[in-house]
Amino acid sequence: MNRTIISRRVVVTAALFLCAIFLLAQPKAPAKKTLLVNGRPVPDALVQMNGHYYVDIEALAKATQASLIVLPERISLDMRGATAQQVPVPKPAAPAPAPPPPTPQPQPPKDGITKDFARAAINHLGLLRDWREAVIGTIKAGRPADSTLQGFRERAVESLRLASVAASTSSDHSALQLMRGELSSTQQWIGSALTANKHMDGEKAVNPDFPENDDLLSKISDCNNFLSGMITSGVFADSQTCH
Repeated sequence: MNRTIISRRVVVTAALFLCAIFLLAQPKAPAKKTLLVNGRPVPDALVQMNGHYYVDIEALAKATQASLIVLPERISLDMRGATAQQVPVPKPAAPAPAPPPPTPQPQPPKDGITKDFARAAINHLGLLRDWREAVIGTIKAGRPADSTLQGFRERAVESLRLASVAASTSSDHSALQLMRGELSSTQQWIGSALTANKHMDGEKAVNPDFPENDDLLSKISDCNNFLSGMITSGVFADSQTCH
């Protein structure tokens, strides 16, 4: 009887041991995870088994609105039109356009006599000398004033206007003031000389000291020479001969 009891205990123990071994040998249930598709969760679509991840293809197709075709030898998953449930990925903001370059401001002209003004001024002073020489020649020849002298006057006045247009610096404008005084003095002398010649009936023509003894004409000539040299130098200066 004791042997029978011992035999039963051995059988039960062996059975329990075999059950334990069987249970330990069974594979663990795969761990299911949630899959995110374009930011949208797909529950229980991802399974981890033996260190690898497997995706439920039907759940994936449904989540992405893809076309799934199951054939005997292959499975076709077309995701080209899968846009219904996609979460748009925000695009980075476009960089702000670069501001336009600042418009260059015109630089103020440097002080000094400019080349354009100097060219116009020298031309004017030359026309003044030509005008005076024409008047002197008319008086010495004993001829009355004619339209030729009027033409000299018009050219001299126009040349001064052009010089005023070309003036841009303070030195240009200062020299222009002296030139205006020179023109005014020249007109005054020519008017007086022609009037005297007309009433004196050519007395100046026979005067051997004309025009060297004419103080106003000498001052006008000195101012003209000074202006020519000063303007050519490019640096403004003043002279009492022009006042």
